[in-house]
Amino acid sequence: MAYSSKSLPFEIKDVDYGLRKVEGLVNLQGNELVFEFQTKDALVGLVKSEVEEQHIDIGELEGAELKGWLRYKLILRGSSLRVFEDLPGTEQGKCKLHIKRSDRETARNLVSRINLLLSEDRIRRLDEME
Repeated sequence: MAYSSKSLPFEIKDVDYGLRKVEGLVNLQGNELVFEFQTKDALVGLVKSEVEEQHIDIGELEGAELKGWLRYKLILRGSSLRVFEDLPGTEQGKCKLHIKRSDRETARNLVSRINLLLSEDRIRRLDEME
């Protein structure tokens, strides 16, 4: 099932012991999460990297959840440590994206779509095993 969602702005804080932060957009395109991001110095934000892009197949994820009440975090769990290796600020196969409160509905929709695609993928694998 092909699906394209609205882009979700995010931030990854405390990269390199708080010296840098990551700002970007994540979007679901087909069966891939597409991250566009750049790193900035955390003090003034003047030193920026080039915009980078990373594609992650939904099948490489174990799940997604949105946590928070006033401050939101979108937590993506990878099936291995390598899933998010090119995305700064991730650890132990987890990616924690800080989401602004104003973007919480977009984040909820993205989490729902990811988990739906993961469920469909698991059902398809079970059917193939029979």
